[in-house]
Amino acid sequence: MVLEVMRRGQEFGCLFHAAAVMDDHVHALVTPGNAATSSRLLRAWKAASSHALVKQFGRTAPLWQPEYYQRWIQQPGNIEICAEYIHANPERRWPGIEDYPWILP
Repeated sequence: MVLEVMRRGQEFGCLFHAAAVMDDHVHALVTPGNAATSSRLLRAWKAASSHALVKQFGRTAPLWQPEYYQRWIQQPGNIEICAEYIHANPERRWPGIEDYPWILP
């Protein structure tokens, strides 16, 4: 569900390089589109996914912590390095896991 919410950012011109939804956090490497800043995009993801998860699964809000960590990539060649790190995150958490379903390429 969180990935589906994040994919909606593409409608606003966001370019996804990589994402992995973990059990207690999310890694996302994205270039925000012209219609959104990174902080606005993140707030929208948190709000939409919280509403959907509370509604569908009866979770108790708030689901997300208010803080987040944001890093800027200054050299285009570092995008691939960061994407590889994100895609390897499930394997680091759960060694031997295969076909982790909550990853965006």
